[in-house]
This record gives sequence, structure tokens and C-alpha cells, in this order.
Amino acid sequence: MSHRLLALDTTTPACSVAAGEASPLAWRWEHLPQGHSDRLLGMIEAVLAELGWARSSLDAVACCRGPGSFTGVRISTGVAQGLALGLGVPVIPVSTLATLAASAFADGESHVLVASDARKGEVYWAAFERGPTMLTAERVAPPSEVRLPTVAGAVWCGVGTGFSAYPEVLQAPATAIARIHARELPDARYCWSIARAWMDAGSDTDPSDAVPVYLRDNVADKPRR
Repeated sequence: MSHRLLALDTTTPACSVAAGEASPLAWRWEHLPQGHSDRLLGMIEAVLAELGWARSSLDAVACCRGPGSFTGVRISTGVAQGLALGLGVPVIPVSTLATLAASAFADGESHVLVASDARKGEVYWAAFERGPTMLTAERVAPPSEVRLPTVAGAVWCGVGTGFSAYPEVLQAPATAIARIHARELPDARYCWSIARAWMDAGSDTDPSDAVPVYLRDNVADKPRR
């Protein structure tokens, strides 16, 4: 069945949007350390205009729901919720880490360790098998605490900014990472692909239930006396 799906992501220093029916046919991606909220709506309108779609023609909205930057996760989920509520369509929230893993699977990898720089000497991380199927829980931890699950015959690829931020730890022989994937930041095209598979399986979410995932309890620094 054909579905008009829009996917968006602002959870890292990248801002991206993808839309399509059978595949993500229109796409925008920009590296934006700041200013996601200023660019996102314009990117959405540009993608819809390229396809000749009105917002009202959308069947669902997908978004990366974190983990990632506190502000970026809020923007991604908040804009997706706002669009979906206004249009009366469902939201499909997708893990940012799963989105990164999907980019490596698209290049032929079978097992992926995603480690994204979480600052404060930590990484957001999880291990995935082609699907993507999550083999570990999503966690935030010092890179020295990252552990690969035991999977017979698996050749592991590393993806994410954690590998450039902490190469001496995450690329050490003990992690058994065979190679590092070139893409460090998520891309809404892969969020779109995961969301489309969930739609085909009959899975979606009411917009009010599409909540951000931060992993940290202290998502914002508290003032010190």
C-alpha cells in the first residue's frame, strides 16, 4: 500500500528531512551545529514542494526521537508531533542510534556498534544486527564501558561520532571493531526507511505518545550555587 511519509531529524549537529512513498524521493541534509529550529521548517517545505505535495496529503510523520542533544531531540519530536496533530496522522518515532546503524546496513554491513559522542566523557551506544535489530539496550556510558554482545561469526562495524571523539578506547583491539563506517551523523532517509517498514507492519504511534529519549536523567545542567 502506498503511504506518503515525511521523516525528519535534528538530534545531532545534522539537520535532515526526507519524504516519499515507496522510497525517499526528496531529501535535504545540512551540517548545523546550531540553528536547527530556524532551518527545519524551510527544509520540510522545500522537500514537499519538490514532490508537489501539500502537507495535508501526508499519511504519517516520522522523526528521530533520540538519544542526542537535549535541544535537538526536543525539536525533532516537537515538530513531528505538531505536524501530526495538525494533520490528524500518526507519528513513527525512530531511534537515532538505529538510524545511524541503518546507514551502515545500506552499505552492506551486518553487525554495527553505534557510539555517538554524548559529551561529558560519555557516549550513547547500542549494538545492532541487520534489520535493524537492536541487540543491546540503548545506554549512555563512558566509552571504556562499551561492550559488544557475543554473536558467533559477527564482523563488527563502528558508526558514530564516538569513534572519532574517543578513538583510543572504541578502536582498541578489545572492542573487536573491524572497520569504522564513514557516516558519523544520522540521515533522515534511513529514519524514513525504518519508519516505512513499521508502517507496512501496521505499527504507528499517537502523536502524544511520541516522547523524546534522552537516556540521561540530567538532560540539562542545573544551576550551581
